[in-house]
Amino acid sequence: MRISDLNILKGPFLSLNLSFRQIIQVFSQYSFSALPVMDGEGKYVGIIKAQDIFAHLEKLSYESSINQLCLPNEPVKENDKVFQVLEQDHFDIIPVVNDSKMLVGLITKTDLIDSALMWYKTTAEKYSQVVASSYNGIIAIDTEGKIFVFNPAAERILEREAKQYLGKHISELDPANGASSRHWQREAFPLALRS
Repeated sequence: MRISDLNILKGPFLSLNLSFRQIIQVFSQYSFSALPVMDGEGKYVGIIKAQDIFAHLEKLSYESSINQLCLPNEPVKENDKVFQVLEQDHFDIIPVVNDSKMLVGLITKTDLIDSALMWYKTTAEKYSQVVASSYNGIIAIDTEGKIFVFNPAAERILEREAKQYLGKHISELDPANGASSRHWQREAFPLALRS
């Protein structure tokens, strides 16, 4: 999944030619704690945080330039992968640029995280369907040896119900209890060797 797949907001942006008064007006209209800044050509130059504006109220006049408050902050590109962006440290808004460094929009960190969670959920559901519909018996254990996957084919092959073993240690799956030794020799044991 790439940044371009997300809902990229087309504003609000600040530009270097705005006065301090105009910046305060923009921040008062939106609930962002920071906003991206572009130059006169539309190229991204940095970010301004609302807290910096209020911290400098006494030092700046209403006609001061925003250059003094503009912080360098690495933007993301439209074709960047969402999961690579999640690994980086960003403000609550993330500027999005094209290959020419032109500011094309912004995404919120919340939207970025929500999109990643939705992708994980969708992917997990797909894998769950694959495991559940597999003809092969699949039993998966965690690092402590506890069973967290016991698919219907494993139930059929081992003649055991998944609900009896989910969350229990793999050692509790004893071939002497339940399935006939023929199942263990022909189907279950080779299955265990393959996994």
